[in-house]
Amino acid sequence: MKRNYSAMRSYTFTALVALVATCATFAEPVKVGNPGFPYSVPGSFLTVCRCEKGKYMFNTYPGLWIRNVSTSWRENFCRLVASVGGTDVEVSECVMREGWLEAKTEKGSIEFAYLRPDVVLVRSKSPEMHIRFEYQFPRQKYDFPATFGRTIDYLHFNADRILMDTRRGVRDPGRGNTVRVHPSKDGIEVALLDIHTGDWDGNEVKGTFAEAVAKQKASFERMYASLPSVPKEFEWARHEAAILFWTTIAGPRGMFRRPMMLMSNNWMNKTWSWDHAINSLSLGYHDQDAAWEQFRCMFDFMSPEGMMPDMVSDEQIFWLAVKPPVHGWVFSKLCAMKEFPKDKLEIAYDLIGKWTNWWLTRRDFDHTRLRPQRPCRVP
Repeated sequence: MKRNYSAMRSYTFTALVALVATCATFAEPVKVGNPGFPYSVPGSFLTVCRCEKGKYMFNTYPGLWIRNVSTSWRENFCRLVASVGGTDVEVSECVMREGWLEAKTEKGSIEFAYLRPDVVLVRSKSPEMHIRFEYQFPRQKYDFPATFGRTIDYLHFNADRILMDTRRGVRDPGRGNTVRVHPSKDGIEVALLDIHTGDWDGNEVKGTFAEAVAKQKASFERMYASLPSVPKEFEWARHEAAILFWTTIAGPRGMFRRPMMLMSNNWMNKTWSWDHAINSLSLGYHDQDAAWEQFRCMFDFMSPEGMMPDMVSDEQIFWLAVKPPVHGWVFSKLCAMKEFPKDKLEIAYDLIGKWTNWWLTRRDFDHTRLRPQRPCRVP
């Protein structure tokens, strides 16, 4: 079959602007860190969210939660409870700032900044605010003083336990514990470490809260600049689209061989084999490399016969169903935005060709080779 790259048609921005305008008419502002919209950063599996009972997350009490959205750990939560003078204070609202998240209470705020995708700094500047870290359902308690500034205490989460290092030795109280952190005169600063496999190596986390904020602020601004331009009256919708994109990109880990945009940091913490292609369209205008990564990611799991899985998480591949073959159409639009180098064109041609041939051979139930059928499930 002769490769005809020139047949890929030009793409106008009119349809996308109309879609943004329609969605913006009915949309509500994205309240990141509040129910339904967890806060995170690119590459991280850790999210921060204020939850309401019975909404968005299961097996939870209302309150402020840190969650690991890795498939095998999605039920392992840690609730943060602030108290002043022995009385718990409720987090009333979370606000996304430039590079950090503020969880507000009537007695002060708890602040979150990602130093790295696997390290979240948690701090309170109040010398009176205590913070309890309740891992799953509390059965035991352990208290230790926090330090602020050069020395940082650590809470290390994995599938089995919390590990604490107070810089005076490692303490492991076991599964299902409450860790109560007491403030110093400057408040509290704790580093939460997400260790995917094995155990913490004991190396000190280098960096300050201000450095973490500056790093993530620059990261968000790059994502924001990569999205398509829109009319001025819809700039707020573009900004919120950037927030949702930026907070849902998980890094390479487990099954994921490259950055993967999750469909949600709540229930749909996976990538489906057509959503990834549509997501790439929004990145293709100003960031071809990021668009290519999202377009290419699900092809990493293609079978030798050319079938793509229905969805993929960091630890599971689901072959039970298939999604419509939109990839040729999507790639034609990406090519119209900006020309791809020849090596990527050849890769895309081969992958899309295998996917198309699978449909024309393995889903040609009426033997016409003209009208592939799409059953809900793959027999």
